[in-house]
Amino acid sequence: MTASVRREKGGTPRRKELQGCILSEAMKPKDTQPPLLAGDLPSWAYALCAVGARTAGVVRAYFKSRQKTDLFGIKDEEALKTVGDALRKGWTDEEACTVVDACIKAFAEGRRINLPSLSGWVLLHVNDSAAVLDCMSIEPPEEISIIKVLSRAGSQKLVFLARWTLTQQQVVLKKITGLPEIAHKLVARELRTNPLSMKHPNIIETHLLKNTNGEAFLVEKYIQPVLNDAWRSNGTQEAANLLYNIADAMTFLHSQRLVHGDIKPDNIARDGEAYILLDFGICRPAAEFTGEITATGSLRTRAPELLENNAYQVEAPKVDVWALGATVYNALVGRFPLINEGEAIPRASDRERRASFEGELTRRSREEWHQRVDLSLVPDVIRPLLGSALEKDPSRRCAASDLLKTADKELAALIRKPSEVGRFAPIDEYEQIKRYFPERRIISLMPMTERQNLEQKLRGLFQNDGFTEFQKHELQSLISEVAG
Repeated sequence: MTASVRREKGGTPRRKELQGCILSEAMKPKDTQPPLLAGDLPSWAYALCAVGARTAGVVRAYFKSRQKTDLFGIKDEEALKTVGDALRKGWTDEEACTVVDACIKAFAEGRRINLPSLSGWVLLHVNDSAAVLDCMSIEPPEEISIIKVLSRAGSQKLVFLARWTLTQQQVVLKKITGLPEIAHKLVARELRTNPLSMKHPNIIETHLLKNTNGEAFLVEKYIQPVLNDAWRSNGTQEAANLLYNIADAMTFLHSQRLVHGDIKPDNIARDGEAYILLDFGICRPAAEFTGEITATGSLRTRAPELLENNAYQVEAPKVDVWALGATVYNALVGRFPLINEGEAIPRASDRERRASFEGELTRRSREEWHQRVDLSLVPDVIRPLLGSALEKDPSRRCAASDLLKTADKELAALIRKPSEVGRFAPIDEYEQIKRYFPERRIISLMPMTERQNLEQKLRGLFQNDGFTEFQKHELQSLISEVAG
């Protein structure tokens, strides 16, 4: 939710409207207003007035019109003072005035304000009145308390960090806004990952809660960190696990005849040792993902057949596969296949520049494919897999299930299995054994059962694919030492 700003003739910006609240003439601060005198307001009100002249004018007008000695219908003086103290920490007078005025309007409409929560919102959204008003604008389910705004996803979704009192955990709370018929469709899409319909270790679970007015909210586990375009795998192992985990999630999703449609770094989070697929806001049945629909998803990871409008070539699940390939490529190389390093991508709201950029990506796809999708920049061990995911022709591109099976075989030494989160991957076990491998004279003194267990562990590691020839040679040497 954003505020409309109008610039007057004199060049001074003035906030015209925010959340449907317009400053009344009586409440607008006036330069001719006399200075505050001791005793004409309650002592706690000076914490608000000290923010600046505009805020002081709104407070004075409130007391003049209401003839009351409380604010917002609450007489908790310490809590009221805390709000003023919070607004003095980095807030401009204009932004603070907007918050105070919105609180007064809310009180006039009969809505109660939780002052401790308000103080927290003010401290966490310094000089961002729109974010504070976002927090004030909704009535969450009874068991949920709002902490702060996480994002404003266009005009259709507000996303908050919140606390679920039933579990005493931080969660992500989503409020779908806009027209009821559109909101209903978006809620239904995101609820495809509710635990009753879809449970998978690499797919976020979404719960539905309602407030006392019957409004629907979506609740998800709060997972950090969420990846971004600057995230790098710092080696092959994390790239392999990213590819494996999300391919596993996609394989399950595609088995349900669904397509995610927007796989990209910021829709993936790392939860412990596992990568989790997020945000099913444009997820849809594969049958509905046709070449005639407007291409959705990020331009950074948009499949070439969508860029080139090759409707007859669109195989919906393969769109997800290319997007995952592009995401892993970026983690390894430092750029997306068809995007230059550090290249700014126009926002969807800038239609003219966005359309021009899409045209440029289409040209690159048609004329510069081999220079752009340069697999020589990718480590040898993962190159064939990534190449099969980034095939330009969807008919030659692998399915998610094939990607998963091949990764399970070719990258076995690097992968942490989702069902065994927390255990070492084979490559990690190999490094640990090398680091702490006993001296030869100590091996001869080890009990036979311990030597046999160590030998069995080493032979088990040797059977894994994904080790280099040098590592295989080292393992064989260790086995020989233990076997005597």
